Amino acid sequence: MGKLLPLQCVAFLLLLTQMVSSMSRFMEPEDLALQQPILFPEGSSYEVRSQSELEEQSIEENNIKTPRKSKFFPYFLIQFPNEPCTTSSGSGVCVSAKDCRASGGTSQGVCAQGFGSCCRFSRSCGSDQSGDVIVRENSTELKSSAGGSCRYVLAKARGICQVRLDFTEFEFGSGLPTGDCSTTKISISGGINLPQGSLDLCGNFKGQHLYLNYGAADKIYISSSSPAVDTDNYNIRVSYIRCESRQIVPSHCTQYYTGAEGEIRSINFPHQQLNNQDYTVCIADPRAAGARNGRQISNPARIQWETCGTDPENFRISGKEGDAPVTNPSECVTDYIQIFGGNRQCGNTFSPEEVTTTPYLLQVKFDDAESKTPEAVIIVKKPAGLVDCSELNEADTTCSEETPGGTTCVCIRVSGTPDLDENNTGFCLKYKIIQ
Repeated sequence: MGKLLPLQCVAFLLLLTQMVSSMSRFMEPEDLALQQPILFPEGSSYEVRSQSELEEQSIEENNIKTPRKSKFFPYFLIQFPNEPCTTSSGSGVCVSAKDCRASGGTSQGVCAQGFGSCCRFSRSCGSDQSGDVIVRENSTELKSSAGGSCRYVLAKARGICQVRLDFTEFEFGSGLPTGDCSTTKISISGGINLPQGSLDLCGNFKGQHLYLNYGAADKIYISSSSPAVDTDNYNIRVSYIRCESRQIVPSHCTQYYTGAEGEIRSINFPHQQLNNQDYTVCIADPRAAGARNGRQISNPARIQWETCGTDPENFRISGKEGDAPVTNPSECVTDYIQIFGGNRQCGNTFSPEEVTTTPYLLQVKFDDAESKTPEAVIIVKKPAGLVDCSELNEADTTCSEETPGGTTCVCIRVSGTPDLDENNTGFCLKYKIIQ
């Protein structure tokens, strides 16, 4: 019997070794395809790490002694959600320390009970950089830098439907008296919920947000143009949203508010109203939210709208001081807002509204029709050697050929007098849902 014991021990050790070997092979990251190159909200970061890697992370981030490495079970599975996190050093998104380092992030401390790193990602474009800046990580902060222009590329990844942009800081460029942005601006394109295909942002947009829906597009672009930066700055947080997430919003919504009451301001309010703003603001219906959470709200809801205060600057859309209030909605053609279930409104006076029609929507439409009015049409003979009539363009004059290949140019001079858009501030409205 004494001679059989060593043989039994050897057999047991061989069996145990085979089990550990097969387990290690089964849990290799490349076999399980668990590494995520892009980090999403409400997704999960799965990673297979050895005990030594955990010790290394713990030493770096906690500076404390960890348990001794296991000799028999060197691999195990850790799973935690990639969610926003906050530490005493700052905020970020919870990822593995390895992913944080590999993606150029900065650790703000630990999260997920010490297994994750609260990582802050940031991207910027400066005077020495021109081109595309790829934004892969969730909760990346886009930051202005000392001049220069670039284009941030938000590529659509598998399972992602939307992007939310939070403008934690935004004092960037300004709106000109004509309603156009100055050369310092942000231009957003690629989202299907931008009816005009793009949206220019400049001036004041701090504390606001935008939702962009990919649709069939595979990229959303944010172009930053800044010849020189002095006091101008922005900080924009990018959040990718999964198609099945409860954070997803209706695809037509460019802004989405969930509170029972709130305040909505046009872009660059209370400064110059901007041209070519075409987007929809949505307010969440509490009855729908209650149904999702298992609560029944049977009382019919209604929503009330009014200006943010008595200051006349709180509503001035294509209206001048002293103008009579616009009482006929059909007069609001070029620049206006419209509450779903209510009337179009424009001019320098807002009439409070209360509607029961759902969904709760506010459509914003500002074009540039009033920005420039023709003053004179001049037909001139094309000078000798002139190839294109546009070479005759001046600051207030635009020229084109009267007929293709012809010998004359048609030049249109625009007036420099104030128009309906000049000195308009847009709007600041308050809403309140009554149940």
